[in-house]
Formats: sequence, structure tokens, C-alpha cells
Amino acid sequence: MHPQYSFNTELKVQRLPQHQEKYFEIKDPSVVMLPDGTFMMYASIGNSLTQEWIVGRFVAIHPAGIWQEIEPVSFTDLKGPQVCAPAVTYEVVNHQPSWKMYIQTACFESDGVIALATSTDGQHFVGQPQPLASRHTICAEHQPLVTGVYDASVSEVRVANQEMMCMLFSGYRRVGCGDIYASYRPKSAGEHEWSPAQRLLTQEEVPFHNHPNSEHFEWGLEGAKLVQLDKECFLLIGVCFLPKPNEFLGTRQRVFFAVASSMNGPFTPVGTPLNPFESEHDGRLGENGHPDTLLLNEHDLWIIYQERHGQGAPWHLRAAHYDAQQLKESLFKAGPLAITAPDPQMTQPVMTAASTASVDNL
Repeated sequence: MHPQYSFNTELKVQRLPQHQEKYFEIKDPSVVMLPDGTFMMYASIGNSLTQEWIVGRFVAIHPAGIWQEIEPVSFTDLKGPQVCAPAVTYEVVNHQPSWKMYIQTACFESDGVIALATSTDGQHFVGQPQPLASRHTICAEHQPLVTGVYDASVSEVRVANQEMMCMLFSGYRRVGCGDIYASYRPKSAGEHEWSPAQRLLTQEEVPFHNHPNSEHFEWGLEGAKLVQLDKECFLLIGVCFLPKPNEFLGTRQRVFFAVASSMNGPFTPVGTPLNPFESEHDGRLGENGHPDTLLLNEHDLWIIYQERHGQGAPWHLRAAHYDAQQLKESLFKAGPLAITAPDPQMTQPVMTAASTASVDNL
């Protein structure tokens, strides 16, 4: 038995007319459920050729859409060369809406940080003066020197009856060569009480990821988020780059799964369950990445992720649905302390639009 989604579709998005040309790509989704049962999605919108991005907003009544674009985010007191890839939370505090955005300031250069921006209306965000994560907040003991951090996610987990917040992000050994780091705080604690970050998963621990010392190295691990499927069942969903030659650029990025019985790991990578879909126009296959998750109940797990049909093609979004209990059983077959190796069936690619869940042929 291996993980299979029950549903996968390209998201239909109704764009604002003024964004259709300048900000025609959509990537790095972050989705929150609102009290009325509707959904708000934040995402990077822009252009990969110029690498100009802003944070867009979208609303829908269902994770699979149709999504309607609304006015984008505006920032005050927040600057950086690549302010994008938002991770957003929403809650009501003292009868007032409270939006928090955990966002990178740079990803293509050193000294990027994870900044905090807050809002009361979900559109106008004010940056806070102290970053939540930087190269200076990483525990230096037994870990490599990090030159910058980017690409954060935030999720809630429960450990020993205590509600905890978990922030994952990528930390650069050098620009573009990142491992996954984790920082935690009690949910009741303040935003500047995050623990010193520890490295959670290294590139060398992911056997289907390009090795940092390879002449064909493209990029490091990124876009990771932690999902708790049960008391001792933790799923890390992130992004790797397949160890293929450089001529396969534009087809190497993949969403991957890793599992552990503790939020601190160790995590065992189990494969890349979401194969790229064929382009309806020319049949090209490409790559996918940067997932967000919505665990709506004990069965409904949605993964919203980006995809493009090869190098230079625009990024768009897809939504995959899993039965969370079936996924848990397939990943933790003999209980939380007996994590299985990848199913042999998961080593055979199914590279068509009808593909289900199988690891690429490496």
C-alpha cells in the first residue's frame, strides 16, 4: 500500500484584470480557513523572468476553487529584495481578527530573514522590527554555518497535551543550498519566544535529492511544512530537486514526503508522491513544488501546491486531496515507531495526467 490522493485538479483562478500581464504567475500558496467556512489564500504573484513578486490574495468557498483574486497585500515597515512566499495564520483575539504573516525578505542572496507582519483586516500588514528567524537565531552547536534563511511555514501541533507552534524554514549553507530547520514555541507564548532553530533534515538525508557537491546541483531543500496526522505520526511535506543532469532543468523540482514519530525527527524521506501533469497544450511535463496543507478534519487533508510545464513556463496551482487516515496508515503501517521504507511500487514512475502517487524514476 502506498499513499494515493483521491482527487487532484488544477485550480481555476479568476484574476484581477490589472494583474493578468504583470503578475501572471501564482506560486508559494498559504491558505487559511475563516470562521464562516470560506477560505483565504495568500500567494506570490509575479514573473519568473524578472523575479518581481508581490503577495496576492484570493478567496473561495472550497479548497479546490474556483478562486477569486482580490486586492493584494500592502506592507508597511517591511522591505527586502524578495519579500514573498508568505505563511499566514488567522485567529480571533479578544473578539478582534488577528492576521499574522511569516515571510521571507530574501531568497537569492545572503542575510535573508523570516519577518513577522501583522494585520487586523488581512490586507494591510505592518512589519515588526525584530525578525523571528535569521542566521543568528540558529543554534550553532553541531550545525553548519548558515548565511541566510527563507521560505517559512507555521503549523500547530500537540505534544504531551500542550499546544505548540512549529515554524520550518530553509537555512542556506550557501545561497541556494539549504537544509530544513525547525523552531518551536508554546502556542500561548509570544512571537519572540521561538526556540533556537535546529536542523531537522539535511539534503544528504534525502536520497532522491540532488547532492550539494554534485556538478549537476540545482537547488536545496525548501518549502517544508509539518503536519501532525496523529499523536505520534508527523508528516513533513517539502520540496526537493531530483538528481538529474542539468539538461533536465525545469523538470527536477518535486514535492516530497518524510515521516517521523516525533516532531523533532528523525525524519525518513519516503518519496515524491505528486508527479507532474501533462500540459494540455503541448503535452510537456514539468515540475512541482512549494506545498501548503489544510487538515480540515481527521480525514480531509488538502495539499495546495505549485506546478509548471517546464523551464520558462508560468507557475500555476493545483490541489490534491488525501484521506488523512488512509495516508497515515500507509506511511505508518506497523505503528508510529515502525516507519516503513518506500513501497517498491513507489519506485516506478507514472508520468501522465492520470498519474496517482509514485516516486519518479531516479
